[in-house]
Amino acid sequence: MSMPQQQPPYQANNPPSRPIFGPTPGFPAASGPFNSSSHGRNEMPPPPSVPFGPGGMGSAGGGGSRAALTAALKRPAIMPNSPAQTPQLMGGGQQQQRGPLSPANTSQQQPPKKKKKLSEKSLHPGIKQIVPESQAYMDLLAFEKKLDYTISRKRIEIQEALRKPQKIKKKLRIFVSHTFMPGKLDTDGGDGSFPMWELRVEGRLLEDLNKQTPQADASRPAPEPPKSRRKFSSFFRSLVIELDRGLYGPDNHLVEWHRSATTSETDGFQVKRIGEQNVKCVIMLMLEYTPPHYKLDMRLAKLLGTTVGTKANIFNHLWIYIKRNKLQDPEHPEWINLDNPLAIIFGVNRFRMQETAQRLQSLLYPPDPIVIHHLIT
Repeated sequence: MSMPQQQPPYQANNPPSRPIFGPTPGFPAASGPFNSSSHGRNEMPPPPSVPFGPGGMGSAGGGGSRAALTAALKRPAIMPNSPAQTPQLMGGGQQQQRGPLSPANTSQQQPPKKKKKLSEKSLHPGIKQIVPESQAYMDLLAFEKKLDYTISRKRIEIQEALRKPQKIKKKLRIFVSHTFMPGKLDTDGGDGSFPMWELRVEGRLLEDLNKQTPQADASRPAPEPPKSRRKFSSFFRSLVIELDRGLYGPDNHLVEWHRSATTSETDGFQVKRIGEQNVKCVIMLMLEYTPPHYKLDMRLAKLLGTTVGTKANIFNHLWIYIKRNKLQDPEHPEWINLDNPLAIIFGVNRFRMQETAQRLQSLLYPPDPIVIHHLIT
């Protein structure tokens, strides 16, 4: 069997029969200062030489070179700026191989997953018919719902108490007294006087009344001067005394005092009138709240479980009621769908959340005053 004869590889000392560069046969050579090579190829640097011999492209074996070339072509390309493939030098001169980037090194981290709320599980009507005791489970769910509502209210009250300064409860004792001064007749050319009565409304804190003045002792140092005592009028915003209209008429039966920016505090109020008959009077004292307090409409107060409070406190109670009964529109959260009791109170079936304060304003009233009935004899 005849084997094909392998041609010898190209050798640098064995040029081909036709020169690669130079004049083409049949054409005259170029004349002038240039060399005989065409296009001045001799002026250019020679092309890079390819190694020949064992292991090279032109070796007789050829197998190793082809395998090396194939492996080089299959090797993945290395990006010049790839941080994963760039080696780093350690302190001792060794290279530290970097593995794949960990999730902690990535600039964009996945947001934490929200905790899902457990929805209330209601029983199927068929189960209720088969198991009559399942009603106890439904009662337990209702009790849990009511307990969550109570805990939310208490949490709000505790938060408000922590934000505000500590309060100390004290008792204010109010003294209502009157004196009668009989009139004098005009005798011996002197000036007479009409019968007159005087009504006084005073008050002090109980701790001020219980304090006893210590006796002076030469051996002991002098006691510190007492702190300024809060005056009686500072506890109230207004005072109204209503007298008998039949005796003093519709224009002179009211005595009013209202706090203003220039009001000077006092320890009591006095009212004088001419008369010698028994007079029925009603004393109404409006307390001074800081911040201002309001009284809720009776229907809304029964629904929310609070009677008097600040605007923020009343708004929080209303918001808890809305969340408890799921009145917020799921598709449009800015809208509140009122249930039957709230719809009767507000007069609408739904309104925007931004309108809550405006609609709540018409249901707020001043707190009830302290009313004292007194008879002047």
